[in-house]
Amino acid sequence: QRAPSDLTKRKTPAKLGSDGSVSSGTVPDLRGGPRLSEDLAGPVDVGGPVAEVAELSEGVEFDGRAAVELPVAEQNGESVDQLGPLRFAYDKEYLPTFDLGWAPSRLYPPELEEFSDEIAVVLDSVLVRDGVVRGLLQNRSKTLFARGVVVSVGGMRWEFPLTVQPTEAVPFVIEGYGGITDPASIGFEIIAEFVSHPDPKRSLLVTETPGNWAAPWGDLQVAVPNYNNEEPPEGTSDDDWVYYYETLVELRMPDSHPSIADMALTQTIENLKIYVTKTDDDGRVLDVRELVPYVEVQVGVSDDGWPLWGHSPIDRLPFDDGQDINRSFLVGFIPDTHSFMLTVGGAHDDGSR
Repeated sequence: QRAPSDLTKRKTPAKLGSDGSVSSGTVPDLRGGPRLSEDLAGPVDVGGPVAEVAELSEGVEFDGRAAVELPVAEQNGESVDQLGPLRFAYDKEYLPTFDLGWAPSRLYPPELEEFSDEIAVVLDSVLVRDGVVRGLLQNRSKTLFARGVVVSVGGMRWEFPLTVQPTEAVPFVIEGYGGITDPASIGFEIIAEFVSHPDPKRSLLVTETPGNWAAPWGDLQVAVPNYNNEEPPEGTSDDDWVYYYETLVELRMPDSHPSIADMALTQTIENLKIYVTKTDDDGRVLDVRELVPYVEVQVGVSDDGWPLWGHSPIDRLPFDDGQDINRSFLVGFIPDTHSFMLTVGGAHDDGSR
């Protein structure tokens, strides 16, 4: 058993629950191994020593995410909410900020030249295949948050459970469709409720740590939970290297919206939702799936004194591990496309602001 990675060291482990959801035994810590960020289809031919492979992962953390200045706005001497989505200032001295509630990998919502208080289908993202319509919906408002977003086609519907932030794009999936395939000719119908106040349940930072890494398929099945029924390409053996994307997601106070800053860390999110949206090279949506959030839990101690780690799924934040109140979790999947987007938050309900 190797020493825990830096990520493991800085996280407070949850205790092994009494429900038997975590299996005991040695769980290899593979995330200190090669992390690769390109050519995400597996199996992977590493083609050389690990040291050479690791060089491919060098780069800027938060790769693909733009840092923007967060202006300070005051009214009568007090800070007021900024326009747009929830944002977190990662370095307050230089004011680079990152959107909360979602994170892209090469997949961005279209930049809007004109704004309107409506939810619209991003036509270039729509793909009709095997009786399923997939695509992106975008909140075209500059200031308003959309709740209860429903898109329907011919009586079939998709309801997105999270509050959609200004300018944000979120996925939709309509199954059982048998009509025309031209996105511009499909009769989409959309309803939504627009409100001015932000939803603290979207105040989650996708850290993209540890991000992309790789391991032999046989070891990967032991190292990470397969709550999502992930499968590598057909014909992959236990010795073939496969990519895996994993990220820590944390509740954060939104510096952009002081009206809900305190609420963000004191709230309880009862129904966590995490969606991964995968697209082809043209930006058309190939797949939308809901992922299972999980945490690392200590399941024992090795003969050398190192903690042995397992995993347990969670469905709420924060959670009490018996020692501390935890406001973070992990989520992961096999990234079999170059472009994907994660959308995270708590499901909206009428009782919350």
